[in-house]
Amino acid sequence: MIIVSSENEKLALNLNPYQIFVFVNEKTKPYLDQFQALQEHGGRFKIVLIDYDAKVEAQNDLGDDIDPQLYNVIVHSDVVARVMPKVPGDYRYATESFWKGKNYDFDYMSHKIEELKRALHEERNKSYVNTLRRYFQYGNDDFSDFVMDVFDGNLSKLVEMSQRYTNLVSSKMQSAAETFTENFLMRLQPEQREELMLLIKDTLGYCGEKESEMILNKFVHYKPSPERQITSSLLYRKARSFVSKPNFRIVVSRQEQKGYTDKDGDVTITIVKDDGSQTELNLAHRGEKMIYLLTILCQKYCGGFPNRFFKYAPAKTLIAKFYDRVYRSGGGEWVEKMYAHQNYSSMYRTHAKESIEKDERLDADTVYWLNFENQTLKVGRRNEKLEIRKIRLPIDNIVIDDDIFQDEENSLEAIVKRFPDFDELFGYKNPAAEKLREIHQNLLSSKNQREDTGWIDKRLME
Repeated sequence: MIIVSSENEKLALNLNPYQIFVFVNEKTKPYLDQFQALQEHGGRFKIVLIDYDAKVEAQNDLGDDIDPQLYNVIVHSDVVARVMPKVPGDYRYATESFWKGKNYDFDYMSHKIEELKRALHEERNKSYVNTLRRYFQYGNDDFSDFVMDVFDGNLSKLVEMSQRYTNLVSSKMQSAAETFTENFLMRLQPEQREELMLLIKDTLGYCGEKESEMILNKFVHYKPSPERQITSSLLYRKARSFVSKPNFRIVVSRQEQKGYTDKDGDVTITIVKDDGSQTELNLAHRGEKMIYLLTILCQKYCGGFPNRFFKYAPAKTLIAKFYDRVYRSGGGEWVEKMYAHQNYSSMYRTHAKESIEKDERLDADTVYWLNFENQTLKVGRRNEKLEIRKIRLPIDNIVIDDDIFQDEENSLEAIVKRFPDFDELFGYKNPAAEKLREIHQNLLSSKNQREDTGWIDKRLME
């Protein structure tokens, strides 16, 4: 097994780290039944078969839109999996190759796959430690609210947890932190564990399974062509893949239901293709639809949607009105729930991603453009960091039905246009986040570790 990294973030592959890709080629075809049997006992990691034979399809003439070193390593491997990133922008891949003409038995194949899964599991644990450590060091409002809720505000337990991540200057301390993190996850209730996993996934920015499979398929079947483009703008740092330009618009329009409103409310989100075909976007829950609507309208009129809106009174009032516009009532209660449980926004956003990715009516390119992206801005006089959410579709492809919403004081468009500027949000300080940062900084100061990071990669401290 070899682990390679991509230093060019713009040309890296944002694969899902829970997938193990096996290329179906001359060497692996005799063992497909074995791979299928391994998949049935694959646990958390899913084995995915990709039809690709480098002997037939590998390209020698590569354009500027592809990393030649990464391309040659991946396409000439037989198995590839992304290593769980330690920080956003970390792209590493584990690869395995088999000898041509050698007859491998089931035990050998099973051994190689299990060996790969163990390595991926170990890297996942390291990633979890580093991610939680950064939450304590630099603050994360969603995590702060989550952990304060888990410990019911018990500061002694918070101090104990923070201590696990303050002094990782040796492999022994790193291993102890990994063990603590694994035990912490096991002690959580299932719904709490799911919430934290969704938050970590949102932070690290890796994509879902359907999109991941599309990315790798298009990468290995690469052929230089002016019709293909690589997403390389600063706006889309976390999604690097070869995709076709969007051939559709999202149209938000009002369509009142008779009687009570269901999960769809009185507003529809329709995908309108350039050829005239239409598909109504199907989101499974009111929370999913609200987060998606807020994201695309804020993207069009405000520049993006920050979770911090749920903590700022003027924005909360407007979000409640927005909710009432979609579902007629219940906006105040919904906003207070989102305020009390900040991690719900990450949960709804991830569930919306899954609803989109699992929709059989949508092709892979459409799924790509409909999915979320994170962007970090520096706002206010102190250049404080603000994380906002968008979807990948350009704003010109997001259409609000003017016949329905324009010039109406309480329309979705009018409500969103009254949302506060991002600079205003930093008059508010999250008490939970401030408390965690205070605890962690005091521990760092007492151990004189503010500058000494020991063996830890300096890039992970940025």
